[in-house]
Amino acid sequence: MLLWERTGTIPVRGEEMLNLSKVVQQLKTEREQTRAKLNRLETALKILLDMELLDQGHSRRATSTKQINTSAAARERIAATQRAR
Repeated sequence: MLLWERTGTIPVRGEEMLNLSKVVQQLKTEREQTRAKLNRLETALKILLDMELLDQGHSRRATSTKQINTSAAARERIAATQRAR
């Protein structure tokens, strides 16, 4: 149902544009509110997932640590240095 059908009057072109501007502004406001809510939900999910990993005995840091492979000669040098201390 069009605006003028509800009110029984035919709107002037300016009134139509004013109403359209209000609708656009309302949609922009709603979009920003939805973005803020989505950010809060993502933060809450991240916190819950971190808690779940901690409960399982894992940490996010431990799962992302890269293992370094060293040669036998390098390990021997490290061991010799540690023995010398």
